[in-house]
Amino acid sequence: MSLNQFKTRLAASSAFSQISRLWQDCSTISLKKTSGSYISFLSYCLIQEKNGNNLFILPDKEEALYFFNDLENLFNSERGTTLLFYPASYRRPYQIMDSEATSVLQRTEVLDALGKERKKLIVVTYPEAIVEKVIEKKNFEKNNLIISVGEELELDLIDEILIDLDFEKVDYVYEPGQFAIRGGIIDVFSFNYEMPYRVELFGDEIESIREFDPVNQLSVTTLNRIKIVPNINNISFSKNRVSFLEYLPKNTMLWAKDLEISQKKMEQGFEIASKVYNKIKEKKTLLPIEMYLSPLEFLTKIKEYKVLEWNRTIHEK
Repeated sequence: MSLNQFKTRLAASSAFSQISRLWQDCSTISLKKTSGSYISFLSYCLIQEKNGNNLFILPDKEEALYFFNDLENLFNSERGTTLLFYPASYRRPYQIMDSEATSVLQRTEVLDALGKERKKLIVVTYPEAIVEKVIEKKNFEKNNLIISVGEELELDLIDEILIDLDFEKVDYVYEPGQFAIRGGIIDVFSFNYEMPYRVELFGDEIESIREFDPVNQLSVTTLNRIKIVPNINNISFSKNRVSFLEYLPKNTMLWAKDLEISQKKMEQGFEIASKVYNKIKEKKTLLPIEMYLSPLEFLTKIKEYKVLEWNRTIHEK
C-alpha cells in the first residue's frame, strides 16, 4: 500500500469521521492506546480538512524531532503548509544563559509566522521550549526593521541602527545576529530567517535585495521587501516577558501527548532554574519566574484552546 493510499483509507475510516465531528463539538478530545505514527497520519488528515493553526507538544526534544520528521514526510508535497520546529533557546534546559543562535533563529521564525495569516501553520515543540517566556508582541514588532527595494538608506544610518539592535559587525556574516558592510553592499543575518540577506545600494537607494548562501556567497532568491529581526532573547529589548501561548491565534488547535508529563517537567525545571540562578555571582539576567511560565499558568492558558490529547497516563473524567 502506498503512502497516499494509506492517507485516503484513513480519511475514509469511521474513526476519523468520529474524531472530525468531535473536533467541532468538544473543547477537549482524549485518545487512548495510540501507537506508531497513527497521530501523525490522523493530524495530517484533520489538518487537510480543517486548515488553520496547529501546535504539537511532545514530552521531550527527541520525540518532538521524530514527530516533526514524520510530519515533514507527510506534508512534503503539500502546498500552502508551513511546518516549523520550536526549540528551547539554551544548550542545556533551564540554564538561563548561553543561548544557541540557531535555536533563537527557529524560535523567532515561529513567532514571526504566528503574526501572519497562513492557510496551514504547524508548530512542533516540547515542554522545555514552550515554558520559556518570550518578548511581548508590541516589543517584537517595535524592534523589527523593514526595508524595501527603491527606498532611501544611508550606510551610516543602517550601521548605527543595526548596532543599536545588538547586531555584531564582522567582515563576513556566517550566523544570525551579524552584519557586514563593504562598499555599497550590506550583508545582514536576521534572526527570523535561515539565510542572510544581501542589500545592494546605488547611491543612497536600495537597488536590490537577495538572500544568499554564506558558505559559497551565491545568491538564492531575489526579494522586494525584508524584515530584519534582532535577538529576541536580548533583555534590553523586553524585560516584561509573556507566555509563548499569547502569540497563538484563538483558533489554534493544541495537540499534546500526555500533558501530565509536560506539567511535571515544568515543575522540575523551575527547581533547576532556581538552583542555577542562585549560583550566578553577577545577576544580570532575569529571575526564573520572569524567564519561565509556571506549570499552573500553562495549564490554565491551554484551556482557552481546543485540545486533542493522546496516551494520557492519568485519566480524568
